[in-house]
Amino acid sequence: MNALPVTLSDRAARRIAEIIKAEPQPTALRLRTQLIGRLRYLHGLGLAQLDAIPNDELRWRLASVAAVAARRQGDARTGEAMAGTAHDAFERLRSAWKEDFRSYESRPDLADLRNLTARN
Repeated sequence: MNALPVTLSDRAARRIAEIIKAEPQPTALRLRTQLIGRLRYLHGLGLAQLDAIPNDELRWRLASVAAVAARRQGDARTGEAMAGTAHDAFERLRSAWKEDFRSYESRPDLADLRNLTARN
């Protein structure tokens, strides 16, 4: 996976610190969801780049987190679009991985992410 550098402004870094402090015992998923959502809105990071990611496993996870974050920010349209992207990538994985997919799909962390994406 190739990581893209992200530069945070002082304001964004302070906001992230506020988010982390506000949670008495934050879960990794909650933090990740909130931070990515905040980064997306603070920096205008374009989610259209998800279509360029050749890895469906990474695409469905990122799109799922983006869907939850967008919905929590009140952006239902982006939330639904990202949920659709996540669903499509997830189904491509199911088709490509065949029998191996069953054990992957049953992982608790991934089940939680799918449930959040579907519910929110």
